[in-house]
Amino acid sequence: MEMTGWWVLLLLVFKILFIGGLYDYHFMPKDIFLSLLLIEIVLMLYICVSAGSSRFNK
Repeated sequence: MEMTGWWVLLLLVFKILFIGGLYDYHFMPKDIFLSLLLIEIVLMLYICVSAGSSRFNK
């Protein structure tokens, strides 16, 4: 449960960066924008899987 909190915090930081990237899209290269999007999706999947597995384990 402790690790999930850290992942959520990390995701919030990425979300802020991602929204900043969306806002300043013309300043950000497309590959960086896409990699941020990919990282966000992977983190979301990881959080969902880890939260689900810890729920099933208990």
